[in-house]
Amino acid sequence: MSDANMKLAIVHVDMDHPDNQNVTPSLEEGEFIEKHVVSVSSLLESLVDFQKKGMVVDARLMHFAMGMQYGRHH
Repeated sequence: MSDANMKLAIVHVDMDHPDNQNVTPSLEEGEFIEKHVVSVSSLLESLVDFQKKGMVVDARLMHFAMGMQYGRHH
């Protein structure tokens, strides 16, 4: 059981727009987040590679990527 709530947001990011070229995250104290831009078509494979390198991938992102992979094959 959990009292956690989440909302789904669908956004389109124009990666050609200058404001989106070199985005720097605003980290909170104690956060260590690296930005990696990968294509959606290879998202799952990229996340698995990151995990093999010892990186921690957010479970929600991994579940999203796995769902996309499942949807492509079924």
